[in-house]
Amino acid sequence: VVSRGPTDAAQKQFLAVWYTLQDGLANRSTHGRRIVAEGAGHDIHLDRPGVVIAAIREVWDQYRPQ
Repeated sequence: VVSRGPTDAAQKQFLAVWYTLQDGLANRSTHGRRIVAEGAGHDIHLDRPGVVIAAIREVWDQYRPQ
């Protein structure tokens, strides 16, 4: 699960609840985890494309045929 980072103090309270829900989603898999894309807003793929690409590559490397 790739999560946005808080962009200001007002978001921290909302994101505390959101992160708990996202942690729960990541924990549904024994291999799941949550990555925080610091400085990203709602459009993580636009704000921090490198984080998204790295996460996809990590999953691919774990499960690709050898």
